[in-house]
Amino acid sequence: MSNLSTFNNFYLNLSQSAYEDRPNSFYKRLNKVENAAYFDFSKEYKDPQIKIEGGKNLPNEGVVYVHKDKTVQTAIEMKSVDNEYAYKKGLLLNQKDGFNAYFLTDTSELNTDTKNAYLAVKGSDVPSLKKLGAISNDWLGNNYRFVLHDEYIQQGKLVEEALHVKLAELREKAPNAKLNMTGHSLGSIASVQGAAHLSVEELQQIGEIVVLNGPDTLKSLRKSGISEEVIQILNEKVTYYVNPFDIVSMLNRNTDEQLGKVKVIVPFNFSTTFDTPSSHDFGEYRIHSDGKILEATEDFFPAYLKAGEKLSKLLNKYIELIKEGNSKFGLDKIGDPAEVLLTLVNGGLNYSKFMEEYQAIIDETKQAVIAWGHKNIPNLQSAIQGATGAKKIELRSRLLLCIAHLSRIESEDKVKQIKSELEKYRQQVREVVDSALREVNQQTQFLGRNEIGQLVSDFQFSNIWNGFTHAGDKRSLDKHLNKMNHFSDTLFFATEILEKEDDAQRLYFEDRTKSMLDLNKTFVRGGVLDL
Repeated sequence: MSNLSTFNNFYLNLSQSAYEDRPNSFYKRLNKVENAAYFDFSKEYKDPQIKIEGGKNLPNEGVVYVHKDKTVQTAIEMKSVDNEYAYKKGLLLNQKDGFNAYFLTDTSELNTDTKNAYLAVKGSDVPSLKKLGAISNDWLGNNYRFVLHDEYIQQGKLVEEALHVKLAELREKAPNAKLNMTGHSLGSIASVQGAAHLSVEELQQIGEIVVLNGPDTLKSLRKSGISEEVIQILNEKVTYYVNPFDIVSMLNRNTDEQLGKVKVIVPFNFSTTFDTPSSHDFGEYRIHSDGKILEATEDFFPAYLKAGEKLSKLLNKYIELIKEGNSKFGLDKIGDPAEVLLTLVNGGLNYSKFMEEYQAIIDETKQAVIAWGHKNIPNLQSAIQGATGAKKIELRSRLLLCIAHLSRIESEDKVKQIKSELEKYRQQVREVVDSALREVNQQTQFLGRNEIGQLVSDFQFSNIWNGFTHAGDKRSLDKHLNKMNHFSDTLFFATEILEKEDDAQRLYFEDRTKSMLDLNKTFVRGGVLDL
């Protein structure tokens, strides 16, 4: 699990805190209060394992109030005659369906001073011994239904219900407020689907919908009968941030038409969704102090855009294989245990092949990113020499970002390569020692066991290969890598200084231009044209 390195992006903060086992967990804090819990994301978070820097330039200076859902009560359903199922249920919580959302405002109470409210929708829980229910509710009840059948999922319906109530409450108590939404992974699906089922009038109360690492939902919206008018409204309000190496992010993105504005991030690592760190996690986001997320474009590391396209097509291919396997057995409803088993088995049969192709996309992208960087750094250096003013600052900022990204990638590659070589040599030495010892031990017809033991007593692997030196070498490599990563981060944040200078110069030139235009207008009115 990798968490945010800073709290500089407000929507990332809210999405991460919607999970129970993350820093600044809304769930943990709400259990200790009667009404609303106070959060300040401008403050540093620190515990023995995690340190996250406080955010800068945040809305409302980073302060937000999370309101307790007072509608929560215990619901009881009968599984059988003598077997009861009890679970917590409320407007923003339904344990049976795996649903949990949080309502937040920029004031401690809803009133005319409230400008922004937020609905943060929790994503899927990772199945574990403590969260076995996640298999049936999050995964089988929602994720599978969306992936294989483009359904309007149950969690989306619960978001819709919550939105109707909260928007009505805002109209009554905080008429000046907009309701913004965010969610990660499954939370992104539920957020967008729920918002899509609002009326056009209700949608006017919705501000931004910023969702993270989520699949495209357009097909599911049209399947559930959402009008093109509403889709166009959502196109203006919805922003997706996606990791090109994340299978969840790239689901349903093998088409030119996608919902909203799609931003492909430049991730920290070249990793799959199943790796540690995972491409699906929050720690992959690189965030400036102004909250801006580093993203790939056609003229800035475009290989990441191509990687996302390739992964999306790959996912589509294997999902179709799963669907074909299911249809052969006439299984058309997700949730049927037999279908679930078949899906898993069918996916299992293709898993190794899928992972091979998946990893190939990532490896090819890494080489393409390095090649693009080495090609464009000299071009940027040449362009800087001929540029002036704000343009020069912009180019210098772009150059620093390129160097920062490449230095991290190549340092990690070199360290990994050297560690691999060290391990290879260690194994070779061990094989030579073991082989020599076997040969010597076969000479018992000439020498006694004691004599052989005396001869080879010093010829042991531990005496020939210094384990302490080997461990020290690895520590030195890790130390070097940490220094290079720190160097990369320093360059990354140095671009902010240049960008601020760029903004200052831009405003200066704009003011100068406006002054000259005003002076010219005065000069003309003074009678020059009358001559």
